[in-house]
Amino acid sequence: MKPLSLTMQAFGPYAEEVYIDFSALNRYGLFLISGDTGAGKTTIFDGISYALYGKTSGRRRSAASLRSDYASPYTDTYVIFTFSHQGETFTIRRNPEYTRAKRHGEGMTVQQPTVCLTRESDGVIWRNEGEVRARILEIIGLDENQFSQTVMIAQGDFLKILTAEPKERQKLFQKLFSTMRYARFQQMLSSENSAAKQRVEDLDRQITAAARDISVPETHNDALVLNTLYTRPQEAEGAVAPLNAYCTELAQTLRTQEASVAGMRSEMEKKQQALAEGRQQNQLLRNLQEAEAQLAALSEQAETAAAQRTEYEFAEKAQPLKKASEETARQTVVLQQAEQKRDRLEAALPALEQAAMEADNAVTEAQFAAAVRSPELKVLLETARESLSLLKQIGQRQAELNAAEAKCAQYAETMPALEQAYQETAAAAAQAEEALRTGEPALQKQTEAVRNALVLVKQRRELLAEQMQAQQKLNTLFTVLEEKRAAYDQCRRAYHAGIAGRLAADLLPDTPCPVCGSTAHPLLASLPEGCPGDEAYEQAQKEERQADHAYTEQKSKTDQILRLLAECRAQLDADPSLAQDEDALSAQQTALTEECGALRRAKDTAQQAAAAAQTAYEKRKTALESETQHRAEIEAALFSLQQKQTDPDADEAALNAQIIAYETEQTALQNRHTDTLKAKHAADTALAQGSAAYQAECRHADEAEQELYRLEGIYRELLVRSDFIDEQHWKESFRTDAQIAALKARVQSHEEQVHRVTAQIAAFRKECRITEPVPVEALEQEIAALRQSVQETDNAFQAAQLQYDRHARVLQKLEPLSAERREADRRFRDVHDLYDTFCGQQTGQTKQNFEIYVQQYYFKQVVAAANIRLRFLTNDMFLLRCQEEAKNLRAQSGLDLEVYDSNTGYWREVT
Repeated sequence: MKPLSLTMQAFGPYAEEVYIDFSALNRYGLFLISGDTGAGKTTIFDGISYALYGKTSGRRRSAASLRSDYASPYTDTYVIFTFSHQGETFTIRRNPEYTRAKRHGEGMTVQQPTVCLTRESDGVIWRNEGEVRARILEIIGLDENQFSQTVMIAQGDFLKILTAEPKERQKLFQKLFSTMRYARFQQMLSSENSAAKQRVEDLDRQITAAARDISVPETHNDALVLNTLYTRPQEAEGAVAPLNAYCTELAQTLRTQEASVAGMRSEMEKKQQALAEGRQQNQLLRNLQEAEAQLAALSEQAETAAAQRTEYEFAEKAQPLKKASEETARQTVVLQQAEQKRDRLEAALPALEQAAMEADNAVTEAQFAAAVRSPELKVLLETARESLSLLKQIGQRQAELNAAEAKCAQYAETMPALEQAYQETAAAAAQAEEALRTGEPALQKQTEAVRNALVLVKQRRELLAEQMQAQQKLNTLFTVLEEKRAAYDQCRRAYHAGIAGRLAADLLPDTPCPVCGSTAHPLLASLPEGCPGDEAYEQAQKEERQADHAYTEQKSKTDQILRLLAECRAQLDADPSLAQDEDALSAQQTALTEECGALRRAKDTAQQAAAAAQTAYEKRKTALESETQHRAEIEAALFSLQQKQTDPDADEAALNAQIIAYETEQTALQNRHTDTLKAKHAADTALAQGSAAYQAECRHADEAEQELYRLEGIYRELLVRSDFIDEQHWKESFRTDAQIAALKARVQSHEEQVHRVTAQIAAFRKECRITEPVPVEALEQEIAALRQSVQETDNAFQAAQLQYDRHARVLQKLEPLSAERREADRRFRDVHDLYDTFCGQQTGQTKQNFEIYVQQYYFKQVVAAANIRLRFLTNDMFLLRCQEEAKNLRAQSGLDLEVYDSNTGYWREVT
């Protein structure tokens, strides 16, 4: 940062505007600010520090006390600081909070602090305090504490930077001299070095893990190199070729063993086919011999089969005769049973007729007895039932009378208590109504007062918000007004400064000057550079007046809001009891409303209780009157019933016994008549059924006799037409169905066996090609020997296959790992050399091999990620001073470089 100018007005000891042009003092690079004690030297630094950060350099004065005690009340206090940084010019204007005279009207007002930062190249303006603070920190790179400890060290504060902790002092110097990017560059080199080393170690562990699976026979040429590779992972690249050769040898051995096993398997398959065919021919020869022997045995059984055939044929012819004989015998039994049953039914008919006659006589006697006794029983039963009913009604009425008398006594007993409760609740309701009548107006009045106060509080809050917005707008308009006034004053001064030039421009030769009257003009005045014309002057004046008018209107609106706010506050202050916040007033309003509601609810509750008590009293009184009338009615009814009673001494139990006896006798007469009717019906039914059964059985016996004649005729006809001599002959030839089936099965089985064996002999003779057995034992021994050889060769092949697969997997892992390890090792060496050179562990690298560094990929990557420009290349801070050499290096590396310009003393970027 390079200071260009500083303007202070009413600031510190300076009552008027003071302008300091630092650019005029930069001719020699350094300048000294000197003067007597109290002359205002420190105020210059305070002005710069306050303009940048809003705080003084020494922190001995607050921002609120920076206004000069000698300044006029109408003079504004502000600081304007212009500085340049990296080719950009910035102007910052800041004023503290102070009290000044009002510009319109009388009295004083508080001027709020403002800040404005302008970038002169493009006119960008920042007005917010936070934005300005962030932009200053970005431009200068120091906050207010660091600025006061380095650039603006106040009197007596120089020891702070010397006594600071080493880490804090290092951070301060790094930030002050912008060396943090080089520390970050070293840190990134250190991280890259550690990462590269870790990558090499990780690959070594992977190579070691893979190499542990290598197991090469000791007799192999490369056994020592391959078997010990897990202890020397750095030699992995050299072990790839021997391992590949060993895998090739294993593959060749596998192919040889596989061909040998295939040949032996082919020979063994041929012998197994010959063995299977010999066994098959031997089995066919045995089967043929067995079938021929079985056919000879079956031929010997042919005569027995023929006899069995004749036996079952005669047995089948005897089946119809057997059936006809059995049916005739069964029909003879049926005829005998029918005749016996007919005789039994005929013998039982006289008894049935006698029983029917006796049942008819019993019915006649029962009917006569019922006709004589039933009317008498009916009259006696009705008389007894009427007496019992009258007795029960008298008892019921007496019970009702007793209950009515008890209720009347109960109602009369509770009447006084209900009447007293009614009187008490009526009095309580009157008291509650009186309390509501007297208390409600006062509560409503208080509620209305609180409601009005709540409206005023809300109005005050809204007015405060409007006043804040209006004040902010007024401050903004005031800032605009000041800017327009400053622009107008500058334009006015420049315009007035050009009056002489404009007058001189209008002078004619030998014409008197309108100011001095002279006609000689040896040195005419000229218009200053940038002098505004009439139009520009009038425009500036118009803008100043418009800004003043807008400020005045907003000032009037703000004052109106302040007056309304003062009136609102006065109304609230008039009643100290209402001087509460909005929440308290809302709570008080709620409490008053609740209290008024409680009075209403108490009145309603009391009135409801009184009405309920009155209802209970009147209901009980009405019930008493109704129950008294009911008792009188019961007494009249009871007297009437007692008058109807013929026997006052009648007993309910005796009457019930008489009724039961009459009902029992009546039921017995009815049951006797019913039973005789049932007996007569049963006897008549039995007689009818017996006669019907006898007639039916007579018909059945006749039918059975006719069927027997028919069946005997059929049997004799069958016997005549059959091949049997007589009845004894067919009975001897008869066999059961099971016996016939067994005979048929034996005959059929013999025939099927003969047919089957004959077919087998033909088939065996067609397939069998030998007459003597084939020797299969010798073939089995040869096949067993071949199988043992195949198993041994196959085991050797499997072992070789496992060995090949394991080493092939190792080779598959080792090839990419060795390539990655070679690349990682090269990267580690490159990064480690950079780390030693740039992080304090030099290995003798000098400028001569710097060209090698900048061409390395990893060096470019790290430098680009650090986002730095190469200035310090080694610890001895070797500087690239040669412009041509720097251009060549930049063209080779593509990195940003800076060279030192000895003429200006600045670093300049290589383009």
